[in-house]
Amino acid sequence: MTRYPQRVFFTWDIHYDCNYRCPHCFFDGKWEELSKVNRYPGTDKWAEVWEDIYQRYGSCRLHITGGEPFVYPDIYRLSGELLKRHSIGFDTNLSLDVEKFLANIDKPEKVSFSASFHPLDTDADEFINKLISLRNAGCVTGGLNYVAYPPALKFLSSFEKKAREAGFEVTVIPYRGPWEDRNYPEDYTPEERLRLWNEKPREENKDTSSDPTKTMLKWYGSDKNSREGLPCRMGEVYAKIHPDGTAHRCCMTWENWGCLGNLLDGTFKLYEEPHPCPYAKCACSFAMIVGEEERWKNHWENRMEEGGDDD
Repeated sequence: MTRYPQRVFFTWDIHYDCNYRCPHCFFDGKWEELSKVNRYPGTDKWAEVWEDIYQRYGSCRLHITGGEPFVYPDIYRLSGELLKRHSIGFDTNLSLDVEKFLANIDKPEKVSFSASFHPLDTDADEFINKLISLRNAGCVTGGLNYVAYPPALKFLSSFEKKAREAGFEVTVIPYRGPWEDRNYPEDYTPEERLRLWNEKPREENKDTSSDPTKTMLKWYGSDKNSREGLPCRMGEVYAKIHPDGTAHRCCMTWENWGCLGNLLDGTFKLYEEPHPCPYAKCACSFAMIVGEEERWKNHWENRMEEGGDDD
């Protein structure tokens, strides 16, 4: 095997299915349509695919999301197979069977979890105890998220207290969408903004650069942020994989451009050099634009290190 000169990062939408039906989810009301692209070729096939990726690009970092990864068929054995060559991270509601997961892996230090607590579906103590068990086993448990959906705000204080007592910090994510007669995140009250993000009223804080809702949405709808024509390393050291195995250079691509082939049919191939970004309003805060490494380099290096070093 010829070692690829840079470690490659994959975001893998493993499937579009979930055991929760959260009204604040981007996929709410769309699950049936989205599921049409799901493919379940089996663990042995995926093991073969990721062995081929290893032979061509070395040990990679796989960020597995969806959908909920832990309702994917045979996910426990698949996790063990992936860890033979790569490090993995999960975006998850933490509905996994922790004991079963740990029994199927032998390199917990190469696994990270970004867990989202859903107070309308999950018991807080059970959720935190799972995180503690994973942490004690050697897994990286760095991300703990809570969506500030209005009906869920009343549970936040008690959950934060329990999480901090267990050694976890909670990241509160702004809800985007309608609720009753309001539209969020614009309609969070000043009191809610102060409570959730320590954001002072606008007249006291004219510099809104630290506003989390501004940060999250800052690339949308702004001509000033056009990246059209700029060389970007997405597609060279990064790829976004869809449930049917199709891979694109980044999350902003669509069907007719940026396709890198398909992992399941053996046509996947990364670019050999940076390619121009054709998208005038790229919404990615961490796009790998050449010459802007100061903005994005630490983010990707930290993500790579979450799962430890490999061979």
